[in-house]
Amino acid sequence: MKYTIDFSVEGVTVNVSPEEMSMWLPIVLNSTHNQYTNVRWAPSYNPDDTIKKIELMLSRNLPVILSCDMTFNDITHVDMYKETYQNRLSENGLSGDVLRAMNRDFSDDYGDEAIHSHYVTVIGCIKYIDDGINVKYILKVVSWGDIYYIRYDDFARGLSCTQNILEIY
Repeated sequence: MKYTIDFSVEGVTVNVSPEEMSMWLPIVLNSTHNQYTNVRWAPSYNPDDTIKKIELMLSRNLPVILSCDMTFNDITHVDMYKETYQNRLSENGLSGDVLRAMNRDFSDDYGDEAIHSHYVTVIGCIKYIDDGINVKYILKVVSWGDIYYIRYDDFARGLSCTQNILEIY
């Protein structure tokens, strides 16, 4: 089964697979004289390597396209927590939505949205210390114009050929 993005251009549905993105995105990057023009899909299945690539791309102001797809892994979904106006600021500077994602228990309840098969754009990465020992990450993503937060660990548990990132380097 080929994994694709469906979108409409002037009423015509277009399917774009990760491989196709890997082929045409360098052309776009070259035409805009971007210094980073190499692109590859699913550069690593290692969570530590993948988060480093995400942080590097964000620091270079490059788009991070992230795919959540449950085709080749054991998890059923990745929870997204919607950013809401009333939860944007809290005492420590983190939004209530980020805190909710950070403090999520691993029960069967869903976040505001559950991703089963979807592309999102990562626009931020929040690093924090969990229990004073472990470094954890929350990804700030955009989906259909709305801002959400995803626990990186939830995403990374299912890293595969279809659940991964499009790396620009």
